[in-house]
Amino acid sequence: MKLGFRATPVTLIDGEAVVGFDPEKLKKALGLA
Repeated sequence: MKLGFRATPVTLIDGEAVVGFDPEKLKKALGLA
């Protein structure tokens, strides 16, 4: 997976790609929201 590694941080949570470090999206993905 070399889709703009350096330009766009991608966090994989439960197999879902969360592009960038959006706190709200990360919280929802982790079930903390």
